[in-house]
Formats: sequence, structure tokens, C-alpha cells
Amino acid sequence: MSEVSLFFWSNNLNRYSVNALLGALETFQLLSWCKVYFFKNIEEIELSLEKEKIIFCFSFSSFNLLTVKSIIDYLKKKFPSALFLAGGPHPTGDYKGTLDLGFDYVFLGEGEKSFPLFIKNFIEDKELKDIPGIAFKQKGRLVKNKKELIDFNSYLPFSKQLKRFGPLEITRGCPFACKYCQTSYIFGPKVRHRSLEVLLEWVRFFKQKKLLDFRFITPNALAYGSKDGKEVNLEAIEELLAKVKEIAPQGRIFFGSFPSEVRPEQVSVKSLKVLSRWVDNQNLVIGAQSGSDKILELSGRKHTAGDVLEAVKLARKFNFLPVVDFIFGLPQESWEDEQKSILLMRQIVELGGKVHAHTFIPLPGTPWARKPAGKVSAQMRREMTSLIAKGLGFGNWEAQEKEASRLAKYFQTRKLE
Repeated sequence: MSEVSLFFWSNNLNRYSVNALLGALETFQLLSWCKVYFFKNIEEIELSLEKEKIIFCFSFSSFNLLTVKSIIDYLKKKFPSALFLAGGPHPTGDYKGTLDLGFDYVFLGEGEKSFPLFIKNFIEDKELKDIPGIAFKQKGRLVKNKKELIDFNSYLPFSKQLKRFGPLEITRGCPFACKYCQTSYIFGPKVRHRSLEVLLEWVRFFKQKKLLDFRFITPNALAYGSKDGKEVNLEAIEELLAKVKEIAPQGRIFFGSFPSEVRPEQVSVKSLKVLSRWVDNQNLVIGAQSGSDKILELSGRKHTAGDVLEAVKLARKFNFLPVVDFIFGLPQESWEDEQKSILLMRQIVELGGKVHAHTFIPLPGTPWARKPAGKVSAQMRREMTSLIAKGLGFGNWEAQEKEASRLAKYFQTRKLE
């Protein structure tokens, strides 16, 4: 077996994914055979390593596409013998396009099993192309090995050895399959939960390390312990929160705030009683996306604008600050639909909430991948600018509008501009 240098491109958008991959490497006891480096830009890479066996690892979203392209173009010239691996939301949704960017292998969906198996085979000079859940080109032909859903209880969520920690991922998968969102299409529609036993083991570890802020990653915080992700299992949620507080009485629990929002129709007096008893976050992040029932139905949200307004009212009664997500420029949105969103936004801030604004980005692997890029109307722009000036709104909606336009052109022409 020969040692390999792994270079992970690391940034604020992919750090949780990188943490999971490092935990998987430690699970397979491979870190002793790997030199692990992290870089944000090309200036941070040691050019003296040209003679070593090098693998560059990129986990990225569509928002990173232009940056990734410029970095890989440079690195392939400087390190012609290196191997280039890609994974994450964008490569999973557009594996052919990602290979065309210059990557050697693309990892599809979850990487905790396939990535360490690939690294192990590489170290042992074994066949790489039999690994499940990867895509690659062979003599000009596109090959895609079937991906497998894993039991993520079997893999460490972090690497203790490398001391790379973050929020605990508690649930994967989503049964709602919203047409703009990649979650259900990457992780599947069936919810899978990290067991209470495993979670509490990490809570004890964090307490020993004096890491006493406990945050959680999930598509929907109120889905934890649910069999189908739709019916709320308050007993499982309260048991988790109560046990965390029991183990670390001085710790703070953030549940229902980023990165663990809630669905509006699951916000109830009962669920808020549980949250208000145990959690320390003031914000409660609620996914609305639109104030139009027509758009909500078309997008597959499976709740109404009325559900959102009721959730905001209930959250305020329990002294939470509702932070409500909206997506501007969704497909088939008319002037009338936009007026309904503006009305709902105004009602939310009048009740004491805030608006978190996004612009629709056509994401690969989703039913709306080929829809026109979201555009923010002049009226919506004025509305959002006014909310921001009053401290009642925020978000990257302007940058996302530009990126959405660029991505839509890329999918049409396959040229990055």
C-alpha cells in the first residue's frame, strides 16, 4: 500500500459534505494512509508536491460551477498526473457535464461508502471502475455504476483525528420531492434517521471537547423519528432534545434554525411546546417559497399559503422569531402569483417575522432543471429592498438571480461565461 495526498476544496458551502467524507475515511481506517490537505484557492496548494500521488476532491453545488471550472483548469495543467474527483449536488445531477469539465470520476449521491472504497482501491492499486455509485468515461463511452443508499449510522459523521466538526446530521431523504429542490432526488424520498444512541454518543464527545453548541442538519427538523417524514413524531424529537440537555445541561440546542428548517403545516401548538421547552434558538426557519397556492401546488410543496401564515402566528405566540424562506421567479409565476407572495411577506413582517429571499435557480437532477432562470421583477425588487432597509429581510437573491441566468445559459450551450 502506498500513501496518497488528498486535497479537498473546502468552503462555506461544502464544509458539511467534506466533514462526512473525512468521517467515512476514518470509519474505514484509511487516514493513516492519507495526507489530507484543504484549500480554498489555488494559491494555497504546495507546488512542491508535484511528484506525489495526488487526488483532488471537489464537492460542490451549481452555485460553485464557474469557480470550480477555473480552479480545475489551472490544476490539471500544474498536476497532469493527478486524479480529479467530484461529488455533491451539482455533479450528482449533471455527472456527464461534470466529467466534461475535466473530472476523472464523479460520485453520485451519498459518498460515505463509495468514496473510501475508491480511495482504498487506489492505495492498494486495485480496480477503480467497479465501485458502486460512480460515473466515468471509458474509451469515450459514459459509464454510470448504480448508486446505493447507505445506512449512515454505520459511518462516523466527522473525523476525530482531523478535528473537523460541525452540526450533527440527523435525517436524510424527503418525501415531498419539490420540483426545484435536489434533496429527494439525491437522497431519496424515504426518510432515514441517525439513531438516538449514535447522536448521544457524539453529544458526549462534544461535551468532553467543550463544544457545547448543538446544531443539527436535516431537510426538516420536525421529521426526526418520523416513519414517513410527513407525520410528526414528537416523542422522538422530545427524547432527543431532552437527552441532549441531560448530558450537557450547560449546552445550547439549536433545532428548527439553520441548517434545520421546519415545514409550515407541521408547526403546531404541540410541536412548539416541545421546542420552546428545550431549544435555545430564537429564530424558527419556516419554508414558504411562495404566497400563491397555485405555485405551491405546481412546485410540489404540499402545503398552502394559509399554513405558512398560521405557522408564523403560532411561532410568535411562543416567542419565536419566524424567518420565512421565499423563492422569487419560480416557473409559471404570474403577476397575480407575485402579488400574493408580496401580500404574504407583508403579513409575515407585520406579525413580527422576517423574510429570507432566494431566486429560483434551475438545478440539475430536478424536474425543473430546464426551466427558465428566475427573474426578480421591479416591484419585488423594490419590496425586498424596502424590507432589507428596515431590517426585516435578507438573502442572496440578487447574486442568485445572476447565477441562475448563467446556469440556464450553460445548460443550453454547455459553455461557461
